[in-house]
Amino acid sequence: MSNLPSLSNCVLRHPERWSGLSDEVRRIELVITTAPEEIKDKCKTLCDTVLKTMLISSGTKTELECDHSDMNNLKAWSSELLELNQRDGKLVKAEITFLYEGRNSGGISGHGRSLQRQHEIRSGVNDRENERYLSVCDSLLSDLIYRFEAKYPTVSVNDRNQEFDASIDSDCGPFSVLSETYTASEVLYNLSPDIYRMASNESALEEQNNHEN
Repeated sequence: MSNLPSLSNCVLRHPERWSGLSDEVRRIELVITTAPEEIKDKCKTLCDTVLKTMLISSGTKTELECDHSDMNNLKAWSSELLELNQRDGKLVKAEITFLYEGRNSGGISGHGRSLQRQHEIRSGVNDRENERYLSVCDSLLSDLIYRFEAKYPTVSVNDRNQEFDASIDSDCGPFSVLSETYTASEVLYNLSPDIYRMASNESALEEQNNHEN
């Protein structure tokens, strides 16, 4: 089971814009057991990616503007972009600050980190603190993505094959992940679009041959 379940669901639901997050999520999943001292660094990087993707893909800010901006600018711009009310805006900004400051104070790659300080961080990893950090990261970023997609839905060409979808959905049935339910065709299309298209084409060819015979 993923340690970032809500964020993983976001990637599955909106692969056109957010599929690139999969690699960052996998890196976090890996370091949880292999190098827990790196969790804060990678969660902060993930937060950076989400905030900048929202601002750039909406046309609100350029990539250069985002790269040369600090946390305060990014969180203020993101709050304005999503038109958050005062209560939600304060909560989002506080959680973004939590992720950034956690990395600055307890991350391996924080600014000006000496070898001695890095050793201290590795030696003093707090599993409960890391769990809280992961929980905030998952809930915050998934909420931002869902809000963003509701306001700026992805426009894409849908090359789904309805007959093929109906066939594999009937054969495989639905998949449940936490409180979310996905059809087999949806899972295959979003996780492996190339395999989906290959299987869909083979199905269409087989159907055509059956009609000809």
